[in-house]
Amino acid sequence: MPPKNIRPADNVMIRLCHYNECAAHSIEGCAVNKTYLEQMNQWEHIAKEITIWEYYTDFQHYFLPFPNFNSFSHDIKFYADRKVQGIFAEGTSGAGGEFAQLKSWVIAQLMWNPNQDAWHLISEYVDYVYGVAGPYIMSYIRLLHNRLGKDAHLDIWAEPFEVNYLDQTTIGKADSLFTLAKAAAAKDIALAARVEFAYLPILYTKLYYFSQGGTSFFSREEMPAALSRFKNILEHHHITFIAEDPKTYGNLEKFLENIQLASNSEFYTDWQVIGPFDNEDQQGLTRVYPPEKEFDSTKVYTGVNAQKISWKKYNNNTTGYIDLNKLFSPSENVVAYARKVLTLPEAQSMKFGVGNNDGIRIWINDKLVFNQATAVKGPNQHIFTVHLNKGQNVVLLKVSQLKHAWGFYFTHLPL
Repeated sequence: MPPKNIRPADNVMIRLCHYNECAAHSIEGCAVNKTYLEQMNQWEHIAKEITIWEYYTDFQHYFLPFPNFNSFSHDIKFYADRKVQGIFAEGTSGAGGEFAQLKSWVIAQLMWNPNQDAWHLISEYVDYVYGVAGPYIMSYIRLLHNRLGKDAHLDIWAEPFEVNYLDQTTIGKADSLFTLAKAAAAKDIALAARVEFAYLPILYTKLYYFSQGGTSFFSREEMPAALSRFKNILEHHHITFIAEDPKTYGNLEKFLENIQLASNSEFYTDWQVIGPFDNEDQQGLTRVYPPEKEFDSTKVYTGVNAQKISWKKYNNNTTGYIDLNKLFSPSENVVAYARKVLTLPEAQSMKFGVGNNDGIRIWINDKLVFNQATAVKGPNQHIFTVHLNKGQNVVLLKVSQLKHAWGFYFTHLPL
């Protein structure tokens, strides 16, 4: 926000950052961008020189499909009409970002002449760069943009499971289009390589879901060939990291390790769940609610805001992440429970992996075996071993939530 009582001198240039708003829709056409638009209006009243810092990729997943052509094609013209002096377009090149060269070229063209038709520029680039494979690449680009829709927003830090355009049906259609594009380019080695590089975001998405316990896109038997294809693309383009921070979430080696670990692990994706219960005072994780005292699938309890809640079944084989945000409302300052029964032919020790957002408590056969008060994102962030009985063993999880992401991973690992 601009200051109330200070004015920048005439030779001071303000750089306003359009950070973490909606990248799917235009600045003027989306309620999520309302605060940013208000900030810009206020800066214009007090500053002579304004430039913009824009963000054009998913910084947590560089390779992730990021259908933002509609937004920036409008917004660059919007900035030009508002007398903005320049734009720093971060995320449009390097590190193998989705259609990085295409986006760089189109953005540069629009900054030179913002009155051009962006989709005409996109089509022109695709025609020249992808040749006979171009119609399939263009259909893929339009597929994602059409799938995104008017009501879905695009975050520059989004996880694949948080967006609506990377479901199994859309990925299947994208696979078919790239199969046709690859066949069309088969006689031209250079063109085939460009098509293969354009396929990287879809391949990455499928491998990401596999690394998170998803079995919808390919099986354990199919994974090695897909992983080899992925590595070949990275090596050909000298790509060594996959996100903004190469040492943490952008670490390529860690991502590859997670894929291999998932091939030897079992992600539990079928649960009975109940919630939400109150966590307004942030004591909900330790407060005892009815699911810790009894299990009755027919009983109705009183949850947050006096709503009536009961146990319900949940299963999702697209990912091993149990996204509680999609299961419960409200999904801020609350807690929820998940329950699963493991039936074993013999008594044995089992190793489990956990990832949680936010805090989590785990009981097995009524004994508290794991307690983590803060979020530790990603699968298998904590690993513990427990002795289980012959026959039925009850696993009960309780996950707290403040704001934003809310969910957990629970994995059976080999001893």
